[in-house]
Amino acid sequence: MIGFIAAATLILAFAAIAARLFAGWNREAQRLVLLGGMVTTLLLPLGMQLVARCELPGAAAFAGLAGDQFATTADEPWFIVTTIWLAGAALMTVRLLWHGFLARRWKANSRRLRDDEVEFVGQTLALSRSDIARYFVVADAIETPMVLAGIPQTILLPRAWQEWPSSLKRSALRHEWRHVGSADAQWAVVGSALRVGLWFHPLVWWVCARWAEQCEHLADHAAAAGRPAADYAEELLALADGSRTGALAFATAFFPQTRSRLARRVRAVLGDSSLNRPCSRAVRAVVLLAFAVAGLSLAAAWAPRMKPTAADLETEAETRLQANPFPGDRP
Repeated sequence: MIGFIAAATLILAFAAIAARLFAGWNREAQRLVLLGGMVTTLLLPLGMQLVARCELPGAAAFAGLAGDQFATTADEPWFIVTTIWLAGAALMTVRLLWHGFLARRWKANSRRLRDDEVEFVGQTLALSRSDIARYFVVADAIETPMVLAGIPQTILLPRAWQEWPSSLKRSALRHEWRHVGSADAQWAVVGSALRVGLWFHPLVWWVCARWAEQCEHLADHAAAAGRPAADYAEELLALADGSRTGALAFATAFFPQTRSRLARRVRAVLGDSSLNRPCSRAVRAVVLLAFAVAGLSLAAAWAPRMKPTAADLETEAETRLQANPFPGDRP
């Protein structure tokens, strides 16, 4: 357990530092680096177990910290630590299940788009009627468009969206369609799972929040395409005083949840648009390779030692019994 936390801290710190280095250059690269940190951290336990089972060599600094050491009693400190961790993980799991219940209820109580709504969405996003029927529904319980994770992803539109100005409706549709194209709601599930297991780790919350913020900046850029950025910023500000539906753990919402997030989004919209350019394949390959190497290296370094089986012990006993107890003596 300690080995996993140490390895996760190094991976997340690497992602945070790399994202800061990309901050003045490319938002897509920041998003990719932060996502790489999230996915690599989530896969660390699996990598550590595979390394241990394959008996690959690794640094043994924390190799013996898994196993019997955590089978503690109530009188030992580890029992208290484990209890606190389980309580926090249970609360995060309950939160996640509640969000899943809300998403299921909102989707179940939704309706298909009317013909005029289908026509507007089709003209805005150049989509066929079948694609619109597959991805879009109108839900009465929400006040902001959002994308729900799933196969396929689902874009929920609020009932009042038809009353919005045409420019705002088009911006909201482009915003959410960008989230669908990037599978942001799907990847948000990774962040939710990571927060359940490492709910106590500040780097987990920072990396997940920063990743979500970069996703919103890129979606805002897509929403403001083809029109003055100031007009889109004014629309975001006009929504500041309105009531907003809280975003789910595995969904993206068009309206910002807090004023501080709104302020950062407005600044990003009015800032340097070159930061939103697509990320090259070379950069994607380098990021993927870097996290693959880092994840495997840390998994090897902190993989737990596997307990010897009965067959292993029997083989070792036979070897010892057959060995010459006095190897220095010669006949």
